[in-house]
Amino acid sequence: MKVISVLGQKGGSGKTTLTLSLAVAAYKANKSVAVIDLDPQASACKWGDRRNADPVIISVQPARLRNVLATARENGADLVLIDTPGRLEQSAIAAAQEADLILIPCRPTIKDTETIESTISLIRAARTKAKLAVILNGVPSRGAQREQAEDAIRSMAIPVYPFFLSNRVAFTHADVLGLSAQEFEPSGQGAREIKEIYRFTCELLNSATSQQSKGKNHGKKTRLTAGA
Repeated sequence: MKVISVLGQKGGSGKTTLTLSLAVAAYKANKSVAVIDLDPQASACKWGDRRNADPVIISVQPARLRNVLATARENGADLVLIDTPGRLEQSAIAAAQEADLILIPCRPTIKDTETIESTISLIRAARTKAKLAVILNGVPSRGAQREQAEDAIRSMAIPVYPFFLSNRVAFTHADVLGLSAQEFEPSGQGAREIKEIYRFTCELLNSATSQQSKGKNHGKKTRLTAGA
């Protein structure tokens, strides 16, 4: 089982949208997926209520996270995604400690990029060996904001995904219905962006977990691939 934690100390950066988009992409690729919602506002759980279908979404307190992950592993989950709230250090540290891969969504604005350093400080406090990367979200169709944000993030010596999520109404419309943009508009650009991000995420996960000792997980490892 592999674990992705989606972190960010700033609210409105797109953590829940990214978490649920990746969860649906993995589910559509025939993976056994669970989402753990650490946010007291339970945005992911409310989306799941509107959806009333897989993937499974569970609201959890940070102190219970390790036990819930153990249960997911025992039940044969391939992938667990952890959605975290902004400005709650306990949740961020707990999620970082359990992750194989940490994703930090960030909008291409100076206010958002400036909060990355505080998120990195929490990740360091967690003493995790997880890989991490930033994904730009809400990128406008015109202008140089994306390039400027990428330069600012790289100046912090933090890797940035080569793919990003644009500012598209499909994400908002899909959320109202309990869908991902990939389901709401399968042939749309938002769906293509999610597919690219999911495939690249699988590559990072496989790279991260291949470096871990074979004895870390019980039983035979399941390799997460992008699938169809």
